[in-house]
Amino acid sequence: MSDELQIPPVIDLEVLLQPISEENPSGESLRYSGIYDQIAEARRSDDGLDQGDWKTDQKSADFTKVIDLGVGALKTQSKDLQIAVWVAEALSRKHGFAGLRDALLLLTGLQEKFWETLHPEVDEGDMEGRANAISWLDVQFPLAIRATPITAVSNYSFNDLEDAAKYDFPENIAELPMDSQPPLLALKAEAEKGNRVTAMMWAKEKGLTRRATVETVNFVINECFAALSDLNRVIEEKYDRNQMPGLSSVRNMLENVHTRVKLLLEEKRLEEPDPIEEIEEVGEAGGEAG
Repeated sequence: MSDELQIPPVIDLEVLLQPISEENPSGESLRYSGIYDQIAEARRSDDGLDQGDWKTDQKSADFTKVIDLGVGALKTQSKDLQIAVWVAEALSRKHGFAGLRDALLLLTGLQEKFWETLHPEVDEGDMEGRANAISWLDVQFPLAIRATPITAVSNYSFNDLEDAAKYDFPENIAELPMDSQPPLLALKAEAEKGNRVTAMMWAKEKGLTRRATVETVNFVINECFAALSDLNRVIEEKYDRNQMPGLSSVRNMLENVHTRVKLLLEEKRLEEPDPIEEIEEVGEAGGEAG
């Protein structure tokens, strides 16, 4: 069954973990080459706040471009951990849990295979540049995990589940006692204005979501846990204890989402149980031999 649940790699890790050259496995530093600025601009996103009368076009992050630029650089020019973490964030944003899994595997592989020559270089035992790059993901990955779809119809995420818990009001508010209507009507108006997922919307989505979808999400999240454990192992092996980056927020958010996914999966397994194989009793068709 696991083969059916697997999602193929979203990047070619084998190619990305090949040395740039035999003489210079990690290539040259790209810190001042312009690629940093290109990636930073590609991932830049406007905050979407009200601009009043001075409205301009809002820019959204182009994670496809971040991946293309970063993967190209890692493959042919430089094994650079800062570029890798930008690619990692983009993979998790664009490809969900499969992207997160492969991002973690990429970070593990780069540090495991290229530690001595990886950029940014370790300067007289100072690992701050590398540690800061990894620590940045302890903020960015949880945001991506929160926003990753766990259903396949309307692509609702953990963020939407939290909205549904907040915006829980009955469909027939007008039929309720008058004194109980105002707060519920205000809650409904707030949900509509903010385009929020309500409890009723989530209930409908849950009913439309098939077991196979949730089984796959659960499977890939477990792959993420395994990849995260592997990355933590490499961090503990490579970094001095007083400079070691932590990824506890990533694990905590992954556990929070996984808890909700497992609850949903329990419901779906009851709704769509495994088929019961018919067992032919011995002797039923032709009698016992004797």
